[in-house]
Amino acid sequence: MPSDLQITNIRDLNNANSAISIASDGQVTIAQNNPTITLHATGDSSSTNTTFPQGHIIKSQTHNINLTGGTAIQSVNETDFNYDASNSTSTMVFTPIQEITNLIVTIQMCLRHGTNWQSHLFRCYYKIGSGSWTQFFLEGWNCFNSNTNVSNGMFMEARTSRRHNSGFNRGTDTVSIKWTHEGHSSGNFLVPNSYNIDASSVDLTSTQISQFGGLITISEEKV
Repeated sequence: MPSDLQITNIRDLNNANSAISIASDGQVTIAQNNPTITLHATGDSSSTNTTFPQGHIIKSQTHNINLTGGTAIQSVNETDFNYDASNSTSTMVFTPIQEITNLIVTIQMCLRHGTNWQSHLFRCYYKIGSGSWTQFFLEGWNCFNSNTNVSNGMFMEARTSRRHNSGFNRGTDTVSIKWTHEGHSSGNFLVPNSYNIDASSVDLTSTQISQFGGLITISEEKV
């Protein structure tokens, strides 16, 4: 015979703390600091039955482009973009939550001219585990042609829908991400974390770089 269980509080077994309360209108409150709620299949702690709307960002990871302001990078060949001056690295590692997922990678930074004009091509690559580097379906590129009185910023996005075999192994598969840059033979100076104002050049300080310097963001989108 169907029946209802009506309660106000659910308490901790050992300490008798009121962990969950149910109001008269049915609202449920979990009165804990930073509570952790785990929903998974029996015997599979890596799974989840939590459903997010399509297009929802379920995980995001940000990397600061901490290159010293005013340091010119010059290359006419495709070269890995070493965004992290502290570790001299161009590679970021991301672990997806979903088996089937969209990965979105963005890069943004302010740039100044080393000469009157520059042109650069940026590409984004990923690899699964120890596999081979694969270029994202959308290659980002930045081209600017100006004199030293004009400042330039850069924002690009690379996006892929990745199905690895039957899907990612959630929580264990690692995805490595990197950007590369390639300069025009006659205008290949790349000067991150710096900008032009009037006819002068301004380099961001280390404090400014930590606060609003260039960023690379990796996001996982619900499909």
